[in-house]
Amino acid sequence: MEDKKFEQFIATTRSLGLEPVERASLRLALVEKMQPPRPYFQFIYWSYFSRLSTVAVAFLVVISAGASLAAEGSLPGDLFYPMKLVVNEKIRGALATTPEARATWSASVAVRRLDEAETLASRSELTPGAEAQLRASFHQAASDLQTNLAALPPEKTFAAGNINNNFKSALKAHGRILTNINQNRQNKPRVIGDDDLAGLIAGVKQEQDVVDRDEIAVIKRSKSKESKEGGERNDQPTFRAATGARMVAQEKIAEVERLLDGQKSGLSSENNKKLDQRLHSVLEQLTAGQASLVNGQSEEALNAFQTASGLAEETNILIKAQEKLKDKDIDLGL
Repeated sequence: MEDKKFEQFIATTRSLGLEPVERASLRLALVEKMQPPRPYFQFIYWSYFSRLSTVAVAFLVVISAGASLAAEGSLPGDLFYPMKLVVNEKIRGALATTPEARATWSASVAVRRLDEAETLASRSELTPGAEAQLRASFHQAASDLQTNLAALPPEKTFAAGNINNNFKSALKAHGRILTNINQNRQNKPRVIGDDDLAGLIAGVKQEQDVVDRDEIAVIKRSKSKESKEGGERNDQPTFRAATGARMVAQEKIAEVERLLDGQKSGLSSENNKKLDQRLHSVLEQLTAGQASLVNGQSEEALNAFQTASGLAEETNILIKAQEKLKDKDIDLGL
């Protein structure tokens, strides 16, 4: 009897086994236990170099950020100027993902080149090579601007007009600044290697003519869109554009007033008088635009507001330039 129970126990035991998942888990546990322990020096080695690589990456990030920041203020001939063009501006251009943003950025690039030319020329450091480089880059940016403006859809007509109007004002102001710097330089002994600004001044005038033509095209697009849509006065694109232009003009006038408050003491009495006259002209245009808007003359209001905005933008640029050039004995005749 006992023998029979023992045989049944043996048979039952033999029938027992591990499931496939259990076998795999057991095998992994055994293999892990069979691995030799990592030597202490190896642990120290990997720990040290892991920390070192982290520090190195952090160091490179800090250095790159510092170099990028330094590049923003660089000029042609400076060590970091290529980084400004190839890294900083390429990244900012890539972040402009819409035609409107790309147009705005292209206008900014064109103005940056004029700013750089003015700074170098005021120091008598504008070499023929630098002048040619800046002039080519300026024309390329201005061409990109017109391409991006043309790509704007009809519903962005006001945005196109606003960008075009700002660029027109910037060209007018910078053309005046370059002309005054050039005249000032002609009254002083020439520095060897310092180039004349006549070519760049002519280039600015050329782009002004292009902007004037584009302004006419923008107006035609606006009128065409309005005639197709029709509707009540408050629904017309020109009325909406006029109200938007009024807001832009008011913001620019506020900026002029802030600049005047901060810099009037550093300007000559003659320049202060001229600036007051300029501001008076801007406010007159704003008032005329508001009156036209109330009377339902949307197109006249739009023109007045854009004129006010353009004058204010031009004045802003001239005030900042005069402050920058005051130690160079260059009077812009504001």
